[in-house]
Amino acid sequence: MSGASAVLSTRTDAELAGRIGDDIVTASGTTLLGADDKTGVAVVMAAVEHFLQNPQLVHGPIRVAFTPDEEIGMGARRFDVKRFGAYCAYTLDGGTRGVVESDVVRKRT
Repeated sequence: MSGASAVLSTRTDAELAGRIGDDIVTASGTTLLGADDKTGVAVVMAAVEHFLQNPQLVHGPIRVAFTPDEEIGMGARRFDVKRFGAYCAYTLDGGTRGVVESDVVRKRT
């Protein structure tokens, strides 16, 4: 990004000010993959790791896929749950520390 710049400042962003000392994931601005996408991938992989490390938790088969444009549903609209071999699909994303945002994308018919 020639000549472009962005400044993160605790003086202008109260939420950022509350995160002093925390690790913050940001994007360079030169790719389509934003920090929220990286957080979403981390949330999904942490959930997978949790199930792998806790075999006493009862669950059905778990399948993982990543699609683009989750906010506007473009990837989810084209995701074939049945062909993927799943009963239903969820979106998981990260927000503030300790918060996982989720939604049911589609249920197999």
